[in-house]
Amino acid sequence: MSRKPGEGDVVPRVQPTESDFVVLHQGIPRLRDSGIAVREVFQLWRSGVNMADIPGRLPALSVAEVFAALRYARDHEDQLS
Repeated sequence: MSRKPGEGDVVPRVQPTESDFVVLHQGIPRLRDSGIAVREVFQLWRSGVNMADIPGRLPALSVAEVFAALRYARDHEDQLS
């Protein structure tokens, strides 16, 4: 029995995005190295926490990762709900 292309293909659990720091893990945008959801970073920033202060709240993150998360959130806000 032959299989048609795409039939039964498994979607990988982690998929790359255009960002070097952000991956989709089961469809949820997360920072690659820490696994912290982009939405969590975005919500901190939106609640008034300064971008440079977020690594103090989420010590696993660098300022570069915070910037990447906020940039990704801006470009893909529809994925954050």
